[in-house]
Amino acid sequence: MCATRQSDIVGVGEAAFPGDEILERRIVDDLGFSVQQVGEATVATLQRRRITGEGSRSPLWSALEELATQGKTGLLVLDFAQVQYVASQALGGLVMLAKRCRAVGCQLHLCGLCPSILEVLELMKLDKALRIYPDVTEALAG
Repeated sequence: MCATRQSDIVGVGEAAFPGDEILERRIVDDLGFSVQQVGEATVATLQRRRITGEGSRSPLWSALEELATQGKTGLLVLDFAQVQYVASQALGGLVMLAKRCRAVGCQLHLCGLCPSILEVLELMKLDKALRIYPDVTEALAG
């Protein structure tokens, strides 16, 4: 099975966020995240509790980079609300994703970070380099 295979569109409908129309909603089964196009923004909701061993060349970060670089979005929101743990290798992948987004003119906003992940980002001073919001609604407005 190809790690970057995406399933079909599973729904189009009412806005998940006030005032926004959901244009497209997909589940990226193999990689553990769902994708919604909300207006001009792309929201990727990570579906895993733990992100481990996911270096910058992993299928997860490659697929997220593809979302940012395919030219359909000026804003990529990563929703970590379901994630409780991120390995240090995965943080490297996140930093590379942020650099790639900047290179193509796409803003990257993170949201829904649990306190322990936020604390690690603060200790590593990554909170200064990354735009972090409490939830998806604020990340979209940011």
